[in-house]
Amino acid sequence: MITKEEIIDKVNGMLIDNEIQKSIVNRVEHLLKSGSIDLADYEEGSYILPKILLSAALSWEADQYAPSNKENIKTLKNLLII
Repeated sequence: MITKEEIIDKVNGMLIDNEIQKSIVNRVEHLLKSGSIDLADYEEGSYILPKILLSAALSWEADQYAPSNKENIKTLKNLLII
């Protein structure tokens, strides 16, 4: 049985190397280059568009870690309603 400490260590390990952060920033840059956003529609200094882009990038990143088998998908869905 995996321990809580091992789980926390593994999660910390995935976050410490900044690979997730790099991936998210790269995704935001990709979205900005896509031409699907008109920057003129957003006020300078506003956090609205950065939050929208971060939300989209986080959603994409979450898909990269999502389980693929039915049992683990069920576990993920149960956790998402908590």
